[in-house]
Amino acid sequence: MTIAPALHTVLGSGPAGTTLATELVRRGHPVRLVDRSGSGPAIEGVERYAADVATSEGARAAVAGAAVVYHCVNVGYHLQVEVMPKIQEAVLGAAEQEGARLVVLDTLYPYGETHGAVMTEDSPWNATTRKGRMRAELDARYLAAHREGRLSVVLGRSADFVGPGVL
Repeated sequence: MTIAPALHTVLGSGPAGTTLATELVRRGHPVRLVDRSGSGPAIEGVERYAADVATSEGARAAVAGAAVVYHCVNVGYHLQVEVMPKIQEAVLGAAEQEGARLVVLDTLYPYGETHGAVMTEDSPWNATTRKGRMRAELDARYLAAHREGRLSVVLGRSADFVGPGVL
């Protein structure tokens, strides 16, 4: 009996999500790449899928059957404080219901200004901006879900994105 490889679902088809989907296929994983339109250039081995992951229904449909969910969704800066918590709630709930591992493409915003100090995982969260405080609240919820054993969550933090497709 052959066991099929586990489905990896990438939420968000921007430069990070598309690059990640391409790399996962290269490594032999079946991949579903999700955005609101389900369109975009064809990527060999990647299933394009349309869903609005800001809704519970859309997030559940998007992650159905996934063993690993990569949250690479982002919205315009002017919408983040309002929209990102809704997306988080829907994605976190859907991944938990599916029993999938959740990997979040995260930011450094929760740390705030370090005033020249070296930033490490142990650095305190000192966000002072609305967006930074919102991101810290999201991260606290992700980490609480992980600590409580509701699902396995990994936060991958990055300061800036460079490479193909990044404007």
